[in-house]
Amino acid sequence: MTIKSICGQVEDVLETFDTVSLAELSQTSLLNRIDTKFVVPLQTLYPILSAVSHVYRVLRMNGELLHGYRSLYFDTTDFDLYYQHHNERRPRWKVRSRQYLSNNQAFFELKAKCANGRTSKQRIPTTTMVTAMTPETEAFLALHAPELCHRLQPKLWSEYRRATLIDPDGSERITIDTDLRFHSHHRMITLDHLAIIELKQTNARRTSPILQHLRAAGIRPRSFSKYCMGLLSLYPSLKHNTFKPSLRLIERIQEASHV
Repeated sequence: MTIKSICGQVEDVLETFDTVSLAELSQTSLLNRIDTKFVVPLQTLYPILSAVSHVYRVLRMNGELLHGYRSLYFDTTDFDLYYQHHNERRPRWKVRSRQYLSNNQAFFELKAKCANGRTSKQRIPTTTMVTAMTPETEAFLALHAPELCHRLQPKLWSEYRRATLIDPDGSERITIDTDLRFHSHHRMITLDHLAIIELKQTNARRTSPILQHLRAAGIRPRSFSKYCMGLLSLYPSLKHNTFKPSLRLIERIQEASHV
């Protein structure tokens, strides 16, 4: 099957879900949470989503179930934030400007992996995407991560399409990212043969329906950073020993998709 036909199947199965509005979804922001990530071949999404279509609701916004995201990540000249992730340091940071293409809302965000393993996110609204640090964004960093002030510059653009699922009580949210694209300095890499499933929970719950279905399918959690994988795709000379398992998985999925 072609990628286009697989994406059509995914959209068809999403149409079978009950829906949730952005206003309802915003009541449970989950800005402090536990994240669990899975990297899967694109063609596995249809059976996974079919199995949980009666459990979760899907975000519908402006009539759409798959929403475009655009992000610009910031780092130091020497990629210090990348190496925080590579060296598995905690706390560690991601800094980005993000735009939701379905409604053109934009935010400047600071995402932290804390010492206790939880993920925390702080953000401020911006009128447009931030493409260079401003007095406003520097003041935001000074409040939440002063060690990053006056050190950051834009490094990597990313774009993808996302479906967002939520469980009935709002304690669990699932994002499914497809059609990943990374670019920097007129170079672009596309990872359209895989999907990234991220389970976001207020507290770890092993009875999560999607977690159970993924386990039954032999799909195990793994550490995966879109920022780090995007950088490595465009800057392969960066040290990447820690990320070799993820790189090999991407290669295997890509090779299998061409069989």
